[in-house]
Amino acid sequence: MTNNTKQTPTLNQWLKSQIARGCAFNDMVASMQTAGYAQADAQAQVTQAFVASSTMTDATMPVTLLEQNVATTFTFSQSASPMADSQPVYQRTHCYTPNLEFIPSFTLHAPRIMVFDQFLSDEECDTLIALSQAKIEDSRVVDPKTGEFVLHPERTSRGTHFEHQSNAVVIALESRIYTLFGFAVNHQEATQILNYPVGGEYRAHYDYFSPTLTGSQAILAQAGQRLATVVMYLNAPKEGGGTAFPNIGLTVTAKKGSAVYFENVDLNGHVDTQTLHAGLPVLAGEKWIATKWLRERALF
Repeated sequence: MTNNTKQTPTLNQWLKSQIARGCAFNDMVASMQTAGYAQADAQAQVTQAFVASSTMTDATMPVTLLEQNVATTFTFSQSASPMADSQPVYQRTHCYTPNLEFIPSFTLHAPRIMVFDQFLSDEECDTLIALSQAKIEDSRVVDPKTGEFVLHPERTSRGTHFEHQSNAVVIALESRIYTLFGFAVNHQEATQILNYPVGGEYRAHYDYFSPTLTGSQAILAQAGQRLATVVMYLNAPKEGGGTAFPNIGLTVTAKKGSAVYFENVDLNGHVDTQTLHAGLPVLAGEKWIATKWLRERALF
């Protein structure tokens, strides 16, 4: 990305999306500087976006923003969540950093969902599948009552995992996720690999740990909430196998090398029920995916 005081459509979309998520002014400026913008240009672009944004009122706009194109603090006028009194609030501190190599082909702001068509190379996909085949076994899910991983008929797949930094592809993916979304390696769960045969599916579920369930408490105490998820498609099934978000009428097609990133926490910092999703049945061929769950606090 080069220094430019003119907002391109891609930059404009990114600025709007970060403001909608509640990202701080200085964080957005820092992200643009990392992407190659001069500090003054970045501040001007972010200032222009905030001025145009309906998320800030005249009463909450700092004088420094109007006079100097610089600000250190913003107060957002957001409606309170109807569940604010019954759920804990999670801090949303991670923002997508624009990157010319990884540009989303689809972005939805609420719930926050981003689709990337070429998140992994063919070689990376093939390597992860080959390394997984020797140690794959029946998949398990978290029991909401006990917090233990158990077999469950809603998840008809086989799986395995790779520990952090365990091979070159995992190292590259963990670095990529940190660069794009800001989750350090120690905030990323191990890389999960799943293989679905014909008929294999994962019925509608949430990735976050429900704060109201007994089985979630030990997990939440360990490293906090799963703030976001990255599902990466290692191959393309002949038919079926996409990822559906039934509450919003969205289905992401399973394409080799593509990925879908979504945030499990809404703008008010509460778990987002709009992120209900399902791995649709494989109708022909098979499906391989890699999944990264991104946590609120450090795992190690």
